[in-house]
Amino acid sequence: MGVSVRIQTGGTEPIQVQEQNQITGITDIFVRVRRDSDGFFLDFAGAPPDTFRAAPTQPNSAALSEVSATLMPGLYDLSGGLDLSIITNTAADDTLIVFPVQTPGTNASLPPPGEIKVGQFVDDLLENTSAIDLRIEIPPLERPPGGSLGYRILLEVRNAGGALIDPDSNSISGSARNELDVDRSTNLSAVTRTAVGRYEATYAVDNLHAIEQILFTFAFAVSSVAQIFEQVETVIDATTGEPPLKGMGF
Repeated sequence: MGVSVRIQTGGTEPIQVQEQNQITGITDIFVRVRRDSDGFFLDFAGAPPDTFRAAPTQPNSAALSEVSATLMPGLYDLSGGLDLSIITNTAADDTLIVFPVQTPGTNASLPPPGEIKVGQFVDDLLENTSAIDLRIEIPPLERPPGGSLGYRILLEVRNAGGALIDPDSNSISGSARNELDVDRSTNLSAVTRTAVGRYEATYAVDNLHAIEQILFTFAFAVSSVAQIFEQVETVIDATTGEPPLKGMGF
């Protein structure tokens, strides 16, 4: 405690308190968490629990346990850390003040409060251009002997920490062109959102589709920064599983 840290929205921050005189065996050291934006305290055991309230019920603090009286005397830890993902009413880009307290005892010498800055520029950094990844899953595109087949394309947008995120306006545009730069986008459906960070589209292949390479391009923006990702797939013949030979030399 007594320090300032920055973490991503929904992250978990370890909470450890060092008793200044290295007194071991204390069982009544707690932490209280106050939200700076409105002065609410985190209610760990109300209904529902893990909720910031102006007047929280008891206990409005979480008990700490000693790490090791032998190896780290006087060091007390909040099991599992402070998990922001389970808090029911978080506020965006806020600062949390963490107070170590002892109650009812008075023999512990505790450090001053610390602060946790949540989100803010940390989230922005994770959503910059270099931090974004679009995972594209396209099945084998087989030309059927008759009729038409629609092949589902799965897309996942993730930040540098691997968390699923949505692009601006939940919008991804897609296009398709062959190796001769002929537009095949009419075969590609609109991209639709299925869950946070998860999107899908369909590419149609009928029995008259050329055997060719298709360059898929997907574009979107995150925090107003444009992102473009591309992937090449080949339409193959369903009967052979391979593009047909276009000629043989002897």
